Amino acid sequence: GEGRMWKVSPKEEYGIAFENVAVLHHKRGEPLVMKEAVVVRTAEGNVQMLAQGVWKWTISLRIDGMVTDELGTQPTPSRSGKSIYLPYFDTIYALDADDGSILWSQTLTGNVETKIHVSPEDNYVYTITREGMVNALNANNGQIVWSYIHPDTKSVRAEFTLSEDGSILYYVTAEGLVLALETGCCRPTPQPSWSPTVQPTAPPTASPSALPSASPVAAPSSPPSVLPSFPPSGSPSASPSSPPSVL
Repeated sequence: GEGRMWKVSPKEEYGIAFENVAVLHHKRGEPLVMKEAVVVRTAEGNVQMLAQGVWKWTISLRIDGMVTDELGTQPTPSRSGKSIYLPYFDTIYALDADDGSILWSQTLTGNVETKIHVSPEDNYVYTITREGMVNALNANNGQIVWSYIHPDTKSVRAEFTLSEDGSILYYVTAEGLVLALETGCCRPTPQPSWSPTVQPTAPPTASPSALPSASPVAAPSSPPSVLPSFPPSGSPSASPSSPPSVL
């Protein structure tokens, strides 16, 4: 084609980036490469999708009085590719990948400086705040499903990861503590759902049903059916027939 597609230029000691894209520490500000598009964050606080050399959509997340260099980390796509998740200070946004519209947003207790992760089933979004609060969000509406913070944690700056099946979340604190967190362990439902169903059922059902059913049925039915019917059928028929045959 004619000329260059993109122009890049050095930005301080952290690497290179697009001329109008803020370069942040480590992997912050890194573009998201999708199937046929690239999602970038600009120095003006915008999020943009570039598809086939054309800006497909642009959305502004800029907050007056906030420093743009704290924009956040690389966006994360959903497994289906229909949604894009990204942190902006203390708020998590879910964007529609088609038009960039905001599907939902959720404000947390602290800024998020690590990349967002999505569960294999596309139903949960996981984040960790700078203070070490781990959050599981409902991917459909952004509601917080559970939150957890280790009592010895003061800060988390390193990236975290999920196991392949999404059952365990691994992260390291700034104090050097390595943690493996079960992604389902902090929900409030497991104990109430299984504990009460085992204990109350066994004693009441076995004791009352065995005693009443055996005793009343056996006693009344046995004497009336056996005793009255035996004399009439056995005695008269044997006595008249035997003497005539002998004579």
